[in-house]
Amino acid sequence: MPVFRGVYEETFVVDVPLDKAKAHFGNLPMIGKNYDGVDRWEVIDDSTLHVLLKPQEALGSSFRGEHTLKYTFGEQQTTWESEPGGNMRSRGHTRFESLGPTRTRIVHRDEIECDIDINRLLAKALQPIVGLGIERGVKAYLSRMRKAL
Repeated sequence: MPVFRGVYEETFVVDVPLDKAKAHFGNLPMIGKNYDGVDRWEVIDDSTLHVLLKPQEALGSSFRGEHTLKYTFGEQQTTWESEPGGNMRSRGHTRFESLGPTRTRIVHRDEIECDIDINRLLAKALQPIVGLGIERGVKAYLSRMRKAL
């Protein structure tokens, strides 16, 4: 089965203290609510989020992503990685740097892979479309997270 990949990284500054930024970007219900293209999400425990995406179609192929993300919360960063199972994998980090009492620099990086059941000829044509879709999805997620802050 072809594997499709996309990576998106963005650095931005928010006008909130470091602790508030970390709490917001580590809030699993907030992440689930703002995840791009989500159909349903469920908090499994205080560090695990299950995500089911809405079906997507391109070039006659259909895909409904599903994965379970395990988060690790550190002093200066949050990391995550998909648990085994599902047809998506994600790994990444959100790093936090205080820029004073009321500002925080955030570096967010997300690497996503999707297993899409199509023939290899179509896969070659679909890779740029999926890669761009992944980038747009992460960018939209970050935009919604900043607005909710």
